[in-house]
Amino acid sequence: MSDDHSPFDGMGLEPEEQAGLRDWFSAVEPPLALSLDCEAYIVTHFSNFTVFAWQVLDDYEHARRVALTVLIEIAADWDAFILGPDIAASGLTRLVEEVVIEAHSVGRSRALDALADEARGLLRGMRQALEAPDADTEVGLYQTLRLLPARQFDILMLKAHNRSTVFIAWFLKTHPATVDRNYNRAKAYVGGEMRLRNLLKTPQDTAPARKRRHTGATP
Repeated sequence: MSDDHSPFDGMGLEPEEQAGLRDWFSAVEPPLALSLDCEAYIVTHFSNFTVFAWQVLDDYEHARRVALTVLIEIAADWDAFILGPDIAASGLTRLVEEVVIEAHSVGRSRALDALADEARGLLRGMRQALEAPDADTEVGLYQTLRLLPARQFDILMLKAHNRSTVFIAWFLKTHPATVDRNYNRAKAYVGGEMRLRNLLKTPQDTAPARKRRHTGATP
């Protein structure tokens, strides 16, 4: 890293976001020497960590502080952290532990369990809806959703109902990267199937109405 490098340069952040992260990490004692891969990890995970904490704590500023606290701890322990067998799982575990502690401190000890119960109920309800006799719509969306693998269906439905990547990874006991990968695959498959179904509609369904040429004759 060059001597003129400023923390989080070239990471695609808005100036305000970059300044905020610099302020937080420059205030750490003793000062942290952030490697480029550590900076990239922080930038990649800060938003997802914050959203997950926010869903549990119901306070954005508190959630932001929790996310930054976890990321600072990871940065301080970076050399050992990256030697672990599963960096994604380790980071998620640290976040969940910190969020649970903070939730207890503000009287929201049941919030994470409640979110999990809500997610299970949501998925159960969606599966029941798919099996209803009149579930198929004219465009065949439900028929397409039935063809998705179970994991992709769960992720797509939870994403569609504003659950964060980190929450879904915790809930399904997988990695955030796996969530994003399956979400993108499911979204692409459903989008492709729906476009195909529209193309295969009968001509009278898709062709525009033919305009009758005006001849000037009185009807």
